[in-house]
Amino acid sequence: MKVPKISIIVPVYNVEKYLSRCIDSILAQTFTDFELLLIDDGSKDKSGKICDEYVKKDDRVRAFHKENGGASAARNVGLDKATGEYISFIDSDDWIGPDYYKDYFGNEDFKYDIIFQNYICHNQDGTTELKELKDCSIKNGSVDEVVFYLLKEFKFGWTWIKLFKHSIISKYNIRFEENIPLHEDELFSLQYCRHIKSLCIRNKANYHYYIYSSSLTRSFRDPIKYIQISTLLKNELLNFKANGIIEYIEIRYLKNLFGAVLCMYMHGKLDDYDKSRRYFVIRTFLFYNLLYKEIRINYKSFRARCMYSLLWFTKSPKIIDLVMQKWFSVNYN
Repeated sequence: MKVPKISIIVPVYNVEKYLSRCIDSILAQTFTDFELLLIDDGSKDKSGKICDEYVKKDDRVRAFHKENGGASAARNVGLDKATGEYISFIDSDDWIGPDYYKDYFGNEDFKYDIIFQNYICHNQDGTTELKELKDCSIKNGSVDEVVFYLLKEFKFGWTWIKLFKHSIISKYNIRFEENIPLHEDELFSLQYCRHIKSLCIRNKANYHYYIYSSSLTRSFRDPIKYIQISTLLKNELLNFKANGIIEYIEIRYLKNLFGAVLCMYMHGKLDDYDKSRRYFVIRTFLFYNLLYKEIRINYKSFRARCMYSLLWFTKSPKIIDLVMQKWFSVNYN
């Protein structure tokens, strides 16, 4: 059996409205040497049936059905089943232009460890925005400076604008963390980039990313879990050596801890967040704040600056908790 150049992994969950658009765009690629793995993550709508219908239409398509476990678990099933030289991930509610995979390789024979592409963002108000990166090529050396550049440009984390080498994923047994609900793709990408020596950014934009109001990133509100996720990312980032990255890590982590505090008050009362949990979140911020007290974050919003100053100058979790409750009209016991 011929090994395909690319294994395309698509986690599928309750996306019957968008799934055919996604799959059709993949099957219409001008680059045809691929296998498509559709991982039905226990969908309750017709998504699973749609997957099976495409298996009958095209012999490059394989479908797998599993109990619901989240996108990370679905992607891991795809990695276990993949046979291609490269791995690609696509979200089932997005779609790609016909030259998406062709443009990854360009006219070069060199086989990079990871290849990036630009993307087009479709906003809720109907507008579109090109998310563009500068061309870059490293064929043998440290990729840390480029990783840092991508992090600062907010274009590193997503797995769906990259091609990964299957051999590296297999050699180091890199998998998605299934117990974290967000930033799991960034963590995967960081763990992968620790083991590579070549990288390429193609100045092409064939991926169409849609922003929906119901996205997990916008609805997630568990401050303690967010602290745990942020700590995992911080520890992984410390493996990279680039000019200025330590300050970036410290500021980013401090912002995340501040965000975890705000989560407890901004959008109403959280279930099960009693006094001990609230104080834990606040103390975590205060402890890191004390360690890196030379860091000051200048938020554009006057309200955010006021709240940050409150936490900066007030060292009492009790006082902070009371003030924040009054500020956001939230009543905790």
